[in-house]
Amino acid sequence: MYMTYNDLNERALESIFGLNYPNTEVIIVDDSTDPNVRARVDQLAKDRAKVVRRATRRGFKAGAINDALKFVHSEYVSICDSDELLPPNFVEELLPYFMDERVAFVQANHYAYNKENQWTSDMGQGVDLHWSIYQPYRNEEGVVNFLGHGAIIRTDMLREVGGFPELVSEDIALTVELYDRGYRGVFAQDVMVGEAFPPTYTQFKRRHRKWSMGSVEFMRKYALRIVRSKGLKIWQKEDLLLSMMSLPMSAALVFVTIMAFFVSIPVNPSTAIVSALSVIAPQLMFLKARNLRTLPRVMTVNALAFMSLFCASVIYVIRGLFSPTFLVTGHRVSSDPELFLEVAVGLVLTITSGGMNPLGLVMLASPIYYAIWG
Repeated sequence: MYMTYNDLNERALESIFGLNYPNTEVIIVDDSTDPNVRARVDQLAKDRAKVVRRATRRGFKAGAINDALKFVHSEYVSICDSDELLPPNFVEELLPYFMDERVAFVQANHYAYNKENQWTSDMGQGVDLHWSIYQPYRNEEGVVNFLGHGAIIRTDMLREVGGFPELVSEDIALTVELYDRGYRGVFAQDVMVGEAFPPTYTQFKRRHRKWSMGSVEFMRKYALRIVRSKGLKIWQKEDLLLSMMSLPMSAALVFVTIMAFFVSIPVNPSTAIVSALSVIAPQLMFLKARNLRTLPRVMTVNALAFMSLFCASVIYVIRGLFSPTFLVTGHRVSSDPELFLEVAVGLVLTITSGGMNPLGLVMLASPIYYAIWG
């Protein structure tokens, strides 16, 4: 299935048409509302793919997949995002992993292919390192997550769990459903699929908003389910729970820091040390980067970009408790609703910490990121 919502990528779709595996049926799940995009989809699909559309966007991406699932008649189904570049041997490289009858899905490795400018080049290195460092060990420890795209799933097992849970974070929710029934996933490190990193800072933040809302919605609906699960081992439960808490906890960090000012909690050097460690720890993976000459710049850009998301995290974590929305990363937006608030919060944090809180300085500089990275 090729998923698109007004973000058709013809190069990606052609990579699916170019798969070597025989008898492959391509289904384009088109939720697009733009008539020009719909017309182009129909033109590209002619005699090569089936186009599935629906009247509403109920259930977001998961709802679209579930609606199209009735047209799938094969033993396996692959979910591909609109920007995804599949290698020609994608199918035949992943199918051997299904010799184990407990394997419900095989998740391919990924790399960022759109490194045309300084922003995507520096941030794309983080994508490459994250996939290569944090995913392979999950085959032995923790949980191999279905990560929403670039994977093949057993159709019968997908139907057994009732299709994709209709949440913003439908991928991780499906992982829990499958593991809870005694199935598992496998990470195929050697099969590389291309994905596009958000080409601008604004779109990067848009993706983070979706992740923040999705994490909280998932936590609200699945935390107790994970704790009680008989199909998950203790360390697998810990892995899932810690992963889903990462974004809400970053929001909590900002909230606690601001509240410390209003209840007159004294600020001392330990505050700066804790803040600095929270920034440094995620950057350690960059020490495995190959190009040491550009390492300082890459680490700085990634640190600033992710630190600047804290204010958005607070807002969208709260929204995730009530009305989560699936935001498409590829959609361009002309303004940012948090910009004024980010600067205001950055000013408060900077003043209350006596200039010792790096988070405040980073948020105070938010307008600069838009000017530099778009």
